[in-house]
Amino acid sequence: LAVPGSAAHAQGGMVPAELRPLYSLLERERDQRLALESRVAALEACGAPQADDVGVSAKSAACFDESSDDSDEESLYQSAPTGAELAMSEVFVLGPSVWETCLFVGTKSLGVSRSLVLIWLTALSACVQMYFCHSVHKYMLDDPVTEDKMNALLQFRTSTAHDVRYADMANKRSLVASICSGLQLRIPFAGPQSSFYDDIQSAATDGGQRLCLFAMLCWFATVVGEIDRLCNFAKCLLHIAGRRTVLRSSNDGSALHMPSISRRRSVLLMIFVVVPRAVIAVVLMLIGGRFLCRTTSMEDMLLNAIALAFILDVDELVFKVFAPHRAQHLLNHLRPIPSPDRSGKHWFDGGPMVKSVAVCLCLVFAFTRLQDLHTRLAQAADILCSGQVDFVFARNPVTGVVEVAKTQSVGGAGANLSNAQLSVLRVARPSLKSVPGWTVDPAHVWEASASVNTARLQISVEDLQRHLEEFKENGTSRAYNLSDYTADREVLHELVALSSATIRDVAKTKICSDAATAETWAQESLESHGLMSCGDAANLCHLANATALRGLCAVSCGCAKLHESRAGFYASENFGCPGACQISLRASEDRWIDRGDFRPCADEPPSAFASNAFIVNYISGALVYFTSSVSRIRSMHGSAYMWADELGIPRNRSKEVVLRILQGDFGRDVTHGLWRFADGVPHPRGLEGCAFWTSWEVAMLFGVDLCGVGHFRSIRAICPVTCGCRAGGQQKECPISCD
Repeated sequence: LAVPGSAAHAQGGMVPAELRPLYSLLERERDQRLALESRVAALEACGAPQADDVGVSAKSAACFDESSDDSDEESLYQSAPTGAELAMSEVFVLGPSVWETCLFVGTKSLGVSRSLVLIWLTALSACVQMYFCHSVHKYMLDDPVTEDKMNALLQFRTSTAHDVRYADMANKRSLVASICSGLQLRIPFAGPQSSFYDDIQSAATDGGQRLCLFAMLCWFATVVGEIDRLCNFAKCLLHIAGRRTVLRSSNDGSALHMPSISRRRSVLLMIFVVVPRAVIAVVLMLIGGRFLCRTTSMEDMLLNAIALAFILDVDELVFKVFAPHRAQHLLNHLRPIPSPDRSGKHWFDGGPMVKSVAVCLCLVFAFTRLQDLHTRLAQAADILCSGQVDFVFARNPVTGVVEVAKTQSVGGAGANLSNAQLSVLRVARPSLKSVPGWTVDPAHVWEASASVNTARLQISVEDLQRHLEEFKENGTSRAYNLSDYTADREVLHELVALSSATIRDVAKTKICSDAATAETWAQESLESHGLMSCGDAANLCHLANATALRGLCAVSCGCAKLHESRAGFYASENFGCPGACQISLRASEDRWIDRGDFRPCADEPPSAFASNAFIVNYISGALVYFTSSVSRIRSMHGSAYMWADELGIPRNRSKEVVLRILQGDFGRDVTHGLWRFADGVPHPRGLEGCAFWTSWEVAMLFGVDLCGVGHFRSIRAICPVTCGCRAGGQQKECPISCD
């Protein structure tokens, strides 16, 4: 049938006569509809209020000026779309972002100046986001476990980690054991390695991998949501694109509605808003995923995820702080923008499904990268802390052989403080008490509150002069606290030198006296060893580990006596006897000569090695020294085997001889008149007494010449003749009668 108003209808012959009244009615309704649309357009062009949907004044009609298809003219319409109209289509709500606010750029409602400000803010937001992307990509995407770093860890594990010079000597632990235990407060070296291990240890675990995947899941979901919002924004722009931009207000002016925008505006928004925003989102997603994947610390993982979300929301921050109030007002009062309606086209809503698939694909791609990284993290942790960590080593400078020793395990260490640490605790006096999760040793609480210090206080010359002046005036000197003294550079330098000094270095500067009888700190130190006076310490001076007693009670230990010294073999500067005692020794010898009370220059008889307690202590101390070092024991075994024929020891019994020396059987024999190396293995030349101990066979077996002077107290006072003291001239440690 011909459509009313068409050329076919005008001819009239093609429409049946019975349908012509119906066609006339349709023509009238069409004319009325076209007239009504013309009136509404005129009112929109003039901005005049609309009285009703049918009539309009001639003045309003005369104001109408039709725009072209690409016009960007803004028109206001007082009536708003009904709820039914909004319910029939999907909508998009603009968010507080400088990107989406660009929808108002160039409109009369925003103005030219505000539009320029909004354009500048949009460019600023894009530059800030791209700068963050550049910074993260350039400075923060370094591989935490590169090949060079793995090699460096292996170098560290095979050198510094087990080097005895860097070990925790106070707790008898290797450096790597302290690192792997996580006790960073006990690590004086290797801070970077310790922090690195703490990071990779947590990241290499299953919990670290799960946290990383969860953080990337949240990040990818955030970016995919941003891209989905951008796609909806683009669809809305295409959906409402028309002849011109229309911005309508409600009757009360509380809401705005934008049913259409011009095609030119739609194209510009797609080019300068949608495309740059999409590029930034994709770049951020890729860089952010790599950034999270290469974060090793679990704490940093959470912080980095939050930081990435902040970069993504920079546009919202710029809008809230810098956007013109007019732009914020327009955005806040704008009603949702209609978007294409997909209802009824598919049996499911494809949006959530597509986003879920996109997030899963991103996670699968990131998981493949994450597996490689965590495999290397686990290997780095194994390089540093797997295997045996409780040992230290040192390289023998003569043979070049590496020698190792077992150290204390970290487990169950507690707070077992050494005597030196207890002395520091008395000086520091921290406030100690048991709290939930930690129980303090009551002995440590007592030490921290003790009024007397076991530490010796080093003072400056000025403070010493003040002490002497006070003693001169009052006849006594009051007790001083640490706070009563002044800090002195020279004193600090002396302490630095003391910290690296040897026993011999310190012993050379000490006076030859019983410090424990005159100094409070020395008496307290003596009591810490379970002794009340130097008299109690005298019977222990011949022991190898009594260095502190020989330093505190030098006179009582006989450091200044040539004959019958209680320190015996250890009456030397290397074992705590003050160097000044050597001067006192010569002085005492001269006094004995003056009084006519001196020993003749003669060797002690062989029976004295069994009956004289001082000689027995000397021999016992010497044997302990010979067997106190693994290197000396190995040297002893090597000599017994290599020089078996010269020593008169059967080669198949060399181990037996060394074992008897270690078990003390040899010492018991020679202090009971049995001059033999083992049962049936006497001295090859049948020597006894001084001749036995000064023979080259004994010197070869033990690797020590007892007549030698320097490291220990020689046997010259016991065997002056066999040691050659009669050779003429005053010789050290020889009886003065031999001069």
